[in-house]
Amino acid sequence: MNVIPATDELVGLHDYVEILTSAAFVARLAWTTVGTTVCVALHVGIGLGMALLLNRPMRMRSVYRALLGLGLINQLPSLVIAYLTSGHRPHRRCREGMKSP
Repeated sequence: MNVIPATDELVGLHDYVEILTSAAFVARLAWTTVGTTVCVALHVGIGLGMALLLNRPMRMRSVYRALLGLGLINQLPSLVIAYLTSGHRPHRRCREGMKSP
């Protein structure tokens, strides 16, 4: 049996500090923050606009609501198709249905 001897020193904390303070990490964190903020603002704005549009009487309002719901329904099949075409290959045991050896 392999035994790893215990050490009293903390390993890796310096690496985390180095990564979190690097210029590359800060730049990517800034772009992630900007992208998330813009995306959330657009989604809220579009959602409020659609709510105001569908709140008043108009012809074929139920059709517009149905089309709005299709955007929510089509996400799961899109994710499944993206996963299946991503090239990910499950482990052999998963494909066999976890049969016993």
